[in-house]
Amino acid sequence: MAIEVQCPGCGKTFRVADEAEGRKGACPQCGGSIVIAGKPFDVSKRSPAGKRPDWRPGTTFPAFSGHDGRVHSLQWSRGGRLVLSGGHDGTIRLWDTDSGREELCLEGHKGEVNSAVFGLDGAYILSGGSDESVKLWKISSGKCLRTLEGHTGQVNAVALCPKGRYGLSASSDKTVRIWELASGKCIKVLKKHKAPVTSLAYDPRGEYFLSGGYDKLLRLWRTAKWKQAARLKGHGGAVLAIDVNANGGLLISGSADRTAAIWDTLRQRTLRVLKGHLSSVDAVALSFDGAFAATGGADWTLRVWDAKKGKRRFTIETEGQAITAIAFDAESPRLAAADSSGRIRLYDARSGEMISVFGGAEDSVTVLCLHCRRKMHLPADVAGAEGRCPFCDQLFTAAVWSPHESERFYEKAMIQMHDGRPDRALGTLEEAIQRQFDNYDAHLKAITCTYRMARNFEQSHEYAKAVETLEKGLDFFERARPWPGGLYAEAGKLAYESAFLAARICRFNADDVDRALGFCEVARAFHATPELEDLVERITEGAPPPELR
Repeated sequence: MAIEVQCPGCGKTFRVADEAEGRKGACPQCGGSIVIAGKPFDVSKRSPAGKRPDWRPGTTFPAFSGHDGRVHSLQWSRGGRLVLSGGHDGTIRLWDTDSGREELCLEGHKGEVNSAVFGLDGAYILSGGSDESVKLWKISSGKCLRTLEGHTGQVNAVALCPKGRYGLSASSDKTVRIWELASGKCIKVLKKHKAPVTSLAYDPRGEYFLSGGYDKLLRLWRTAKWKQAARLKGHGGAVLAIDVNANGGLLISGSADRTAAIWDTLRQRTLRVLKGHLSSVDAVALSFDGAFAATGGADWTLRVWDAKKGKRRFTIETEGQAITAIAFDAESPRLAAADSSGRIRLYDARSGEMISVFGGAEDSVTVLCLHCRRKMHLPADVAGAEGRCPFCDQLFTAAVWSPHESERFYEKAMIQMHDGRPDRALGTLEEAIQRQFDNYDAHLKAITCTYRMARNFEQSHEYAKAVETLEKGLDFFERARPWPGGLYAEAGKLAYESAFLAARICRFNADDVDRALGFCEVARAFHATPELEDLVERITEGAPPPELR
């Protein structure tokens, strides 16, 4: 039996054998000295999915981090504290399974991350993606140490030798490559597959590895000389996913033929065929002891099986989301399953009860911080409230981020501008920007609106309002940096004209020379024109204002 212990120094929880109760030891997370005192670890008593502490407006938002879109791979760390995921959004993420918080996000692939795995010592990660590259990362620094190139098709799967010396990668170019990680060199290219290679699994003892592909075959390779030792036939469709248990004696494979198969790897024969899925089986996993098997696929179901009898224990329906990755915890009967929405759920593999969910919640909305521009998922009931960004700690109002809604508000604003209502159009454009911060067209039109409104205020002799509105337009320009090249010239011209008009009003209508010269400096940052130099001279010499175009 295990007990769960919380370190008083770093606050992190971990599990130890119950016989350690009362003894002095070191926290495995921070190294601090503690006396082991904890409570029995019972997986069934963890917090229910989506539960969060009470939140008060003005405090830090209770953000759910997560992948944008499909999660392609999952793996537990040794000890079961962390889960590693790779996704469609090009990121690799580390999750604390106790708190559900994202601890690390690695970005560097120029496209989807199809596979990511831990090194044996837990200090490194190997990943492969649709950009045809393999990357080696150091977890402590979050840096990419090495990019391994050579494939001519997307990398669909990666694996690490248990001894840590070699890395493997499988690709749509029909090859498996063996990499020497210390040097980054490809030492072998295996070309037996006649179609894209989709999946890899390493024997935990390091004696062999397996690969599966669109040629409907599983191939077993001996690592001593990197030679093929056997071909496993049986699937009637492409092999999409494979996994082995702790001693390497059992193998499970999922296929486009809507079945999964459990194999005896030593005798190289099929033991059981798992039937019941209505579509392709895209994800498979075996428990540490080989007692449980899990399968998931495009039919929106996660199924857990008795691996020895081939009988289904239970089925979990995911309400319209395909199951895309599965992994068992080696230390407890927990199962992680990811779906095409980007969510990752933890289940008790014995009962099917959901323990927790992270990477978003069922009732979450996507929000963009107006200061640091980081996207986050928040509980729907805090949308519209003001709180602090968990990334930059700045106050902002949590407006729902939606590119589709942003476009709808933008089109509405264009109608309002056409009808001669720039004040209403500006409010609508601000709503479009709130819903998608990088809607540069909306920023551009917002600057246009502020300039038109300022001219109207000037003509009605409301000079303070005119300058305040022009400053708002200049703020819109700054908030949209860096501008795309195609829009920068037009936006810069509008910003110049806004600063020029503000300088003119400050000097000749408000008699504020210092502020007028300040706006001239802002305008000069955009364009150093003879017109601007003439205005500076008039401001300093007290000459009449220049005519506006």
